[in-house]
Amino acid sequence: MKNLLILSALALSFSATASDLVTLSSGSGFGPRVQSSKLTISENGSIVRVIQTQREVTKETIGKLSANAVASLKEKIELIEDNAQLVDPNPKAPKCMDAPSSSVEVNKGGKDITISLTASCHTSAVQNYNAQDITSLIQGLDKL
Repeated sequence: MKNLLILSALALSFSATASDLVTLSSGSGFGPRVQSSKLTISENGSIVRVIQTQREVTKETIGKLSANAVASLKEKIELIEDNAQLVDPNPKAPKCMDAPSSSVEVNKGGKDITISLTASCHTSAVQNYNAQDITSLIQGLDKL
């Protein structure tokens, strides 16, 4: 009975948190100050940044989208195909090592879909204006 109560409490705590609609993950690559960061937009509109360096992790809420903005974002996510493919406009260009990297993912019905990826000095993206709008939005928010 005690285990059932603990499991119920855990289920409630997980269901009470908003899931992330969009996530921008970034890594600094090789350098004197290695850093990774994650910027998320959740279903409740919260925009949260988590930065991890070699010695510390910081987390801050940097803003909140309105309910209308969240609804618009969800509509754009729904218009991205489940099997959307990333396209590299210059796949034969030289690749590099230890460069900064980033990815943008959307959560569509519990499934994470990568809509933009920068790695090895190449940028690939889903060729869909809704995906491009979402990528522009979260990259802009990352500048705040």
